[in-house]
Amino acid sequence: MISNEVLLDSAKFAPQFQSAQPFKYLCIENFFDIGAAERLLAEFPSFDPTKALNEFGEVGKKAVHTALKDISPFYSTVYDYLLSREFLDQMSALTGVPDLLPDPRMYGGGTHENAHGQEMDPHVDFNYDQDHGFHRRLNLILYLNKDWDESWGGAIELHSNPRKPETNEISSFNCIFNRAVIFETNEYSWHGFKRVALPHSERHRSRKSLSIYLYTRSRPQEEIAPSHGTFYVPRPLPFEVSNHKPLANDEIVELNAAIKHRDNWIEHYQKLELQLGAQLASHANHIKQLLSETKPIVSGPARPHGSSAGIYPDGWASPNAQFSIMQKARLSSISIHGWIPDHFAVPMCINVTVDGTTRAVTVDRSGEFSVKIEEIDDVVMHSVSIIADRSYNSAKQTGEGDSRDLSYVLIDVECTISGSSQRTPANKNHLFRRLGTPLAKLRRALDY
Repeated sequence: MISNEVLLDSAKFAPQFQSAQPFKYLCIENFFDIGAAERLLAEFPSFDPTKALNEFGEVGKKAVHTALKDISPFYSTVYDYLLSREFLDQMSALTGVPDLLPDPRMYGGGTHENAHGQEMDPHVDFNYDQDHGFHRRLNLILYLNKDWDESWGGAIELHSNPRKPETNEISSFNCIFNRAVIFETNEYSWHGFKRVALPHSERHRSRKSLSIYLYTRSRPQEEIAPSHGTFYVPRPLPFEVSNHKPLANDEIVELNAAIKHRDNWIEHYQKLELQLGAQLASHANHIKQLLSETKPIVSGPARPHGSSAGIYPDGWASPNAQFSIMQKARLSSISIHGWIPDHFAVPMCINVTVDGTTRAVTVDRSGEFSVKIEEIDDVVMHSVSIIADRSYNSAKQTGEGDSRDLSYVLIDVECTISGSSQRTPANKNHLFRRLGTPLAKLRRALDY
């Protein structure tokens, strides 16, 4: 459906796209075959208020139909084409962005209709696909407005930085029929459009477009940012406010509208922060619960019991680890077997406390270590605490890797009775630990 004229010129478009400022973009005339563009306009869906809810939950003046297949058979054909390898490869040829992927859900895309009075503040779009975590890379907007006078507003604007109006540079393109604007989605691809202001005689019209968003599995490392939604920057006032200039009535109306608009966004972002805080708290509680269910490997006539702290599912332990074990027979000793990697700081002082009895050892070199407690009370449940005076955090010390504060790998907890073998069970568990967590869990289950 991309016109042959555009495809024949694709070799010239990619360099233009890659060198464009303030970010990568293209503006292409007669983008689709004329017959396809005409049918898109002729079968464009009517304005549906149920599809016009804005960010504040109000019925606005912008309606979005993401389900293209439900609009008409021709729109269904267009939908299939937009998901095809042919279209994706053509878009890669035009922009130089390889390995593009579609969004079958058309999240945020589809047909966009903006009625009289609608505008869109400069914004940066959300940056990841909702379902797979793919990187959002390209926006393609195809305009479907015949005989659209530029004075009616609605022209797309590409901004260098709307947060600094005094230096903000704007490239503007009228939203005329079969014109496509393609631009890269990144953390500074600010874009929007001024209010649609139709004359009374033209208010049967609306600003119509088809929006397509494309993705890739990866992107250059320097462009990667944490996942976020769409960020908006309200426009500055189109007039100057000073002590010596009285405001006209229409300026007062616009000033009040701008204040209300900004207040709405402040309230919106406050609600988002509260939602995010609740989600983070829920995740933190879930993680805490999972960690409390992590058990050490216990060999001999005992088993782990109850909650624990400072032990991770992959066997690593924090500087302060605590857990409980339940004996199956009268224990004569409890030994802690661990391992310190070569790059961890030594000497390391390790204090092991079992039921109030403490033994401290200083580990002078990396590798395996053991701490044995032989004064064991004759109780069913034993409380164990392991405190180390050193830890290593790869993220803090090297700028990458594990962000946890770790002291050692807890190989196993060896429980013995008088006359029993002291190390064979531990060696078995050590082997299972090194083979991986699933086998370690199996070994622990067999011990039960």
